Amino acid sequence: MSAHKSLVSILIPTFNQPEFFRQALESALNQTYKNIEILVSDDSTDDRVEKIASEYKDRIRFFKHANSYTDEPIASRTGINLEFLLKESRGEFINVLYHDDLIYPEKISKMIKFFKKDRRVGVVASMRDFIDRDGNIIEDNEGKSSADTPGRFVFMDSDAAGRELLTVGGNFIGELTTVLIRREDFFHKNLKKFSASYFHGVKDHCMYDVPTYLEIFSRGKGLIFMSDTLSAFRRHKSQNTSDGETRLLMLLDYLAFIAKSYRENLFLHSETDLSNAFRGWNQLAAKILSDTESVPPESKNLIELLIRALDSITKQNLKLTIEIAFEWINSNSPIR
Repeated sequence: MSAHKSLVSILIPTFNQPEFFRQALESALNQTYKNIEILVSDDSTDDRVEKIASEYKDRIRFFKHANSYTDEPIASRTGINLEFLLKESRGEFINVLYHDDLIYPEKISKMIKFFKKDRRVGVVASMRDFIDRDGNIIEDNEGKSSADTPGRFVFMDSDAAGRELLTVGGNFIGELTTVLIRREDFFHKNLKKFSASYFHGVKDHCMYDVPTYLEIFSRGKGLIFMSDTLSAFRRHKSQNTSDGETRLLMLLDYLAFIAKSYRENLFLHSETDLSNAFRGWNQLAAKILSDTESVPPESKNLIELLIRALDSITKQNLKLTIEIAFEWINSNSPIR
């Protein structure tokens, strides 16, 4: 089947926040590309999302988990919910849509064309808007706005895309809402399962997007980045990434991805590459830690590990920094 006729699955993992969910769902339903299925997996603590979903029951597939993940930390619940949706999906392509984000009407129709043209493409991404609780576009220091000239794009091969993702000090591609990916590329052959939580056996705790992209790039598939603005990322204080412990986990996981890539000669092929990656991570850490309002007492061990990593990077001790990263990798829970 040609890509422009392929079924696309839009996956919406939800957890409370019904006021945002309705807007996200409407943005999925308003796609100009019509061969889609919309799956909603709700892990909310009440039935407000379920009541909204019932209004669209003939146009979506809805799953309610009745608090089945309550023993999981907040940062892990989204990943479990997302993996459930991946297993239930039937489309050749996947567009994840987080319940507080939006996708613009032409997102899928514009992105899917690139998969038709080139099998080397693994991830198609675009510029995105940043919006507040009320949907207003807000200023952003990354300089991403709908003012950029539409229609332009760049292709990055797998090695360049992976190296860029590990060295620029943050996720320049964007969240999973921002991209379109083949369903088969969410399948981790070594794990024999669908997952957005592992990169080469390294367990991720809260990002899901970065390990997914790195895993795809490690298989030799590259990145298309479009200048069109095709989605919106909502910033608000009640999102998971505002949680202090989640931010610490994200930093440690990013550090682990850098160390694992260097050890396996993926993307980072020299000490210069490694040094650049640690420098970018150091900048990211400074930004995130300065914006972390609260960290629970039980996260003291995470802070201690981060302080050791920051100190070793400041002293340019690459070997020690890698050892600290693998200390984190080896302390993670085993693969499910």
